[in-house]
Amino acid sequence: MKNPDYVIYPAIFDDTNNDGYYTVTFPDIPDTVSQGQTLTDAMEAAPDAIAVALPDYAIYPKPSDVKKIQAQNPNAVVSLVGVNMKEKLKQMRKRTVHQNGDSQG
Repeated sequence: MKNPDYVIYPAIFDDTNNDGYYTVTFPDIPDTVSQGQTLTDAMEAAPDAIAVALPDYAIYPKPSDVKKIQAQNPNAVVSLVGVNMKEKLKQMRKRTVHQNGDSQG
Protein backbone atom coordinates (compact mmCIF):
# COMPACT_ATOMS: atom_id res chain seq x y z
CA MET A 1 0.00 0.00 0.00
CA LYS A 2 1.36 3.41 -1.02
CA ASN A 3 1.49 6.20 1.54
CA PRO A 4 -0.52 9.29 0.62
CA ASP A 5 1.20 12.36 -0.82
CA TYR A 6 -0.84 14.70 1.39
CA VAL A 7 -1.16 14.01 5.12
CA ILE A 8 -2.91 15.75 8.01
CA TYR A 9 -2.03 15.15 11.66
CA PRO A 10 -3.13 16.79 14.91
CA ALA A 11 -0.42 18.83 16.59
CA ILE A 12 -0.16 20.20 20.12
CA PHE A 13 1.21 23.75 20.40
CA ASP A 14 2.18 24.36 24.01
CA ASP A 15 3.86 27.41 25.53
CA THR A 16 3.61 26.27 29.16
CA ASN A 17 6.86 26.93 31.08
CA ASN A 18 8.60 27.62 27.78
CA ASP A 19 9.72 31.27 28.04
CA GLY A 20 7.05 32.27 25.52
CA TYR A 21 8.15 29.76 22.89
CA TYR A 22 5.76 27.15 21.54
CA THR A 23 6.78 23.52 21.48
CA VAL A 24 5.00 21.43 18.86
CA THR A 25 4.43 17.72 19.35
CA PHE A 26 2.53 15.19 17.28
CA PRO A 27 0.79 12.44 19.28
CA ASP A 28 0.76 10.08 16.30
CA ILE A 29 4.41 10.61 15.37
CA PRO A 30 6.46 9.89 18.51
CA ASP A 31 9.75 11.72 19.03
CA THR A 32 8.79 14.39 16.47
CA VAL A 33 9.11 17.88 17.89
CA SER A 34 9.25 21.38 16.48
CA GLN A 35 9.08 24.85 17.97
CA GLY A 36 8.55 28.51 17.25
CA GLN A 37 9.09 31.80 19.02
CA THR A 38 5.43 32.63 18.35
CA LEU A 39 2.38 30.50 17.62
CA THR A 40 2.60 31.61 13.97
CA ASP A 41 6.28 30.57 13.79
CA ALA A 42 5.44 27.22 15.35
CA MET A 43 2.59 26.62 12.90
CA GLU A 44 4.85 27.47 9.97
CA ALA A 45 7.57 25.07 11.19
CA ALA A 46 5.26 22.14 11.98
CA PRO A 47 4.94 20.76 8.41
CA ASP A 48 8.72 20.46 8.12
CA ALA A 49 8.84 18.32 11.27
CA ILE A 50 6.24 15.96 9.81
CA ALA A 51 8.06 15.82 6.47
CA VAL A 52 11.35 14.91 8.17
CA ALA A 53 9.82 12.23 10.42
CA LEU A 54 7.40 10.34 8.18
CA PRO A 55 9.88 8.92 5.64
CA ASP A 56 11.15 6.73 8.53
CA TYR A 57 7.79 4.91 8.52
CA ALA A 58 7.08 2.15 6.02
CA ILE A 59 3.40 2.87 6.59
CA TYR A 60 2.42 6.29 7.91
CA PRO A 61 0.67 6.26 11.31
CA LYS A 62 -3.08 6.74 11.38
CA PRO A 63 -4.02 10.26 12.55
CA SER A 64 -5.89 10.57 15.83
CA ASP A 65 -9.19 12.39 16.24
CA VAL A 66 -8.32 16.05 16.84
CA LYS A 67 -11.22 16.44 19.30
CA LYS A 68 -9.79 13.69 21.51
CA ILE A 69 -6.34 15.28 21.42
CA GLN A 70 -7.84 18.66 22.39
CA ALA A 71 -9.75 17.06 25.27
CA GLN A 72 -6.51 15.49 26.52
CA ASN A 73 -4.68 18.85 26.26
CA PRO A 74 -7.17 21.50 27.39
CA ASN A 75 -4.52 24.15 28.13
CA ALA A 76 -2.75 23.90 24.77
CA VAL A 77 -3.60 24.91 21.24
CA VAL A 78 -4.43 21.82 19.19
CA SER A 79 -4.64 22.14 15.44
CA LEU A 80 -4.50 19.97 12.36
CA VAL A 81 -1.30 20.32 10.34
CA GLY A 82 -1.27 19.29 6.72
CA VAL A 83 1.70 18.74 4.47
CA ASN A 84 2.16 17.70 0.87
CA MET A 85 4.93 15.18 1.47
CA LYS A 86 6.06 14.97 -2.14
CA GLU A 87 6.37 18.75 -2.52
CA LYS A 88 7.82 19.39 0.95
CA LEU A 89 10.53 16.73 0.53
CA LYS A 90 11.43 18.13 -2.88
CA GLN A 91 11.64 21.63 -1.34
CA MET A 92 13.79 20.41 1.53
CA ARG A 93 16.18 18.56 -0.82
CA LYS A 94 16.61 21.74 -2.90
CA ARG A 95 17.30 23.77 0.24
CA THR A 96 19.88 21.22 1.44
CA VAL A 97 21.64 21.09 -1.93
CA HIS A 98 21.64 24.89 -2.15
CA GLN A 99 22.98 25.30 1.39
CA ASN A 100 25.63 22.64 0.87
CA GLY A 101 26.68 24.31 -2.37
CA ASP A 102 26.99 27.68 -0.65
CA SER A 103 29.10 26.32 2.19
CA GLN A 104 31.77 24.94 -0.13
CA GLY A 105 32.60 28.46 -1.27
